[in-house]
Amino acid sequence: MSLKIFVKSFLFICLILPSFAGEPGTSDDEQVNSKNEITKKNVENSNFSKKIEPILKKTTINLPKNPISQLFNQTIGQKINTKKASIVGNCLPMKKLQFCKVVKPKKDSSHFNKYFYYLSSENKVNAIVAFSNKRVGNISICRSMIESWARYFENFDLLNTTSDSNKDQLFLEHTNIKKTEISMSCQSEQFRDINSFFSLKFFKDES
Repeated sequence: MSLKIFVKSFLFICLILPSFAGEPGTSDDEQVNSKNEITKKNVENSNFSKKIEPILKKTTINLPKNPISQLFNQTIGQKINTKKASIVGNCLPMKKLQFCKVVKPKKDSSHFNKYFYYLSSENKVNAIVAFSNKRVGNISICRSMIESWARYFENFDLLNTTSDSNKDQLFLEHTNIKKTEISMSCQSEQFRDINSFFSLKFFKDES
């Protein structure tokens, strides 16, 4: 591979990395978006940007997508990683003989102010509910946050089952050896000990 092709390939890869490195609303997401803007400006100002442009338009790279296995640096199916999150209280479990912990992730999202980690009888995380118990703004703001998460989840092997007319919710699923379900909602919700105006639910069946 010649040096020119290597440089062009590197710049192209930089351009296709928008928000995959971090969940929306997190510090990682802000850093990636900032770096992405700088990269775009550098390419535009480079001497060979005109030569790269037709390559970017004609080249298609289909990378395999991985199943989603973690959220907020917490791996589903493992015990709470206390290096990545602090346990600050208890919450109501989903089932008998299971547990629920209120946590504060070190990599949290500005979209939520509450994080509940649901644990199996073996104390392994099998679900995460992140939500805001305060209004996040008007419906347009809430819908834009759902759109940003929908774009982030496109990086994973997930099927979007949301109807086209439903702008206030997001439903994703992945069925393989393990079953994963993700949902988001701008609608006001009250269940168990949760009072939410904006929520993200991540459930993985480990049975």
